[in-house]
Amino acid sequence: MAHIYRVSFFKTLFDSTGHRADPCQGSMEVRAETRDDAVENARHRFAEFKGITNWSFYADYEVVEELPARKRISRSVWRKSLGDHALNDRTGRSFRQKAWQRIISA
Repeated sequence: MAHIYRVSFFKTLFDSTGHRADPCQGSMEVRAETRDDAVENARHRFAEFKGITNWSFYADYEVVEELPARKRISRSVWRKSLGDHALNDRTGRSFRQKAWQRIISA
């Protein structure tokens, strides 16, 4: 089963006073079997996104974290969260109907 990893790319910079800063150059979520596969996939996608051949032109290192498995929100959870007091907007549809329409079309 594939895992989801967030890979963030950082560049080490120093200001005129010698203070170090590590700004994030980009971050992406990658689905992969292993951590190493996620890093390789993210490096390739990062370079492609920046329009370069090697990811290290824009970043010095990456940080990888495994994200917990995402669960699909069931309709009953949405129904409970919207409550019984859905108000109507100008179109005459309730907020509940609009929320269901977004869920179904997603």
